[in-house]
Amino acid sequence: MNIENSCQHIEEMLSGYLDGELTQQEGQHVNVHMGQCATCAHFFAQLRQLQGSIQQTRYPELETEKLRKLLHDSTSHTLQGVSWFAIVAGVVTILVMAAYEFWMNSVMPWYERLAIGLLWGGGLGLFVSVLRQRLIARKTDKYRKVKL
Repeated sequence: MNIENSCQHIEEMLSGYLDGELTQQEGQHVNVHMGQCATCAHFFAQLRQLQGSIQQTRYPELETEKLRKLLHDSTSHTLQGVSWFAIVAGVVTILVMAAYEFWMNSVMPWYERLAIGLLWGGGLGLFVSVLRQRLIARKTDKYRKVKL
């Protein structure tokens, strides 16, 4: 294996080496290679420095009251409800118009329309049954109101 392929192979393993995820044999192989290759050793040092910088990063904590207000904002809930209603109403309108055009103005024979209609009806029935189950499960979910 030439030096470029060896370095490429080692670079792929450096993240696992840094996190202690390699086997003992793989770790020793990486360690020996870095002892002989300044480029890979420098790349590893950069990874270690980046990991240290990320670990030292502190994020501001959101106060509990602000988080509660953010999660229970009535304007957002209203807007979300209106948006879902608009999407569902639009989809239903398009489906009704498409069904009307398909059944009334189609040039296909009736048996082809019937077969396609049965396929679409079966798919819609499956969708509605899964949606119904999800809505029922949502009402009885004991973890739904757990605050994070």
